[in-house]
Amino acid sequence: MMGDTGPCGPCTEIFYDLPGDPGGPPGSPEEDGDHYIEIWNNVFMQFNRDEAGVMRSYPKPSVDTGMGLERITAVLRHVHSNCEIDLFVALLAAAKSAVDAAEAGDCESRRR
Repeated sequence: MMGDTGPCGPCTEIFYDLPGDPGGPPGSPEEDGDHYIEIWNNVFMQFNRDEAGVMRSYPKPSVDTGMGLERITAVLRHVHSNCEIDLFVALLAAAKSAVDAAEAGDCESRRR
C-alpha cells in the first residue's frame, strides 16, 4: 500500500547486488548500506482499501511496474545513485554554472 487508503495488493522488488559494498539483504537487520539497490518493483493491484480498512476487489486487477531507465543506467555505470550517472552529472554541472553565472550565490554552500 502507498497509503492508508487506495489501490493495493501483493508486491515484489528486484534488487541488484553490488559485491563488496557494505549492507545486507533487504529486510535484514544489516540492510542499511549500498550492497543492494532496488532497480525494479511490481505492485499487483487487486484491491482498493477504503477509510474503514475494508479491501474490495477490483473488477479488473492490474500491475503497476516501475523500472526506471536511470536505475539501470546507474547499475551499468557502477554508481549507487541516479544523480551520479553521467547524464545527470552533466545536467547538474550545467545548472550550477548557470546559477553561478547569474551571480545567485555559491551552489555548493547552499546544498549543506
